Amino acid sequence: MKLARTKRTPLAARTITYRLTAELTPPNLAQRWPGLPVDRYPEWLALVDAAFMGLFGIVDPRQVLVHKTELRLDDVFIGAVPFKGFIDLISQVDDDTGRWLEVVDFKTGARVPYVPPGQINDHHDQIRLYRIGLAQKLGGDRLFRGSVYYTRDKLAKAVPVSMRGPDLDATVRRFGSAWRRLNRYAEDAAWPARTSPLCGWCPLTPICAWIVRPVVAGDRSVKSVAGQVEPAIRTFRSSAS
Repeated sequence: MKLARTKRTPLAARTITYRLTAELTPPNLAQRWPGLPVDRYPEWLALVDAAFMGLFGIVDPRQVLVHKTELRLDDVFIGAVPFKGFIDLISQVDDDTGRWLEVVDFKTGARVPYVPPGQINDHHDQIRLYRIGLAQKLGGDRLFRGSVYYTRDKLAKAVPVSMRGPDLDATVRRFGSAWRRLNRYAEDAAWPARTSPLCGWCPLTPICAWIVRPVVAGDRSVKSVAGQVEPAIRTFRSSAS
């Protein structure tokens, strides 16, 4: 989206990917980057390609009027809580009702999360927090709307996010509640944790007393992280407590 509008094509996107591949190939010891093995080029390129090519099924980037990309929000307080974030894309849209700024976040995951009506949607809360912070930066007289773009090629989809007053207020309340819980956990040196497939990336896994239990019929033994998991909440307490 940083390219000139006429140059925002699938070919240009893939060219950027190939250039990054070449840049990431050598190891960078200063940044602890091990390098990219040449024999894994096809795998890496395919994964990256699948993650972003759905964008071209959602919107024609050549028609997008970009206001800002990767905008950093800091020195912002939402409900008296400090907030920082990076907005992937802010585009300008003109229609009969006026000039809108659309806040967009790109999601490259393998699925669009199903959230039943009336339940909390974290992705939507994220967009609303961006909108509130952006209004502080630019002025509340602007017109704002927001969307989440799920850009994986097999499920390309744009999901609009409600910016109604009650929804904004509910997001601010949840954000404040999360902040208060975080401070309480820090004061108590006790951190509730929920097991999930992400346990496989957690550095505490080797010492975790409640390692994930795979959902396997007739098998309830504690095993290493693999496959689907049973939801569970445990509390990790720091050694200083």
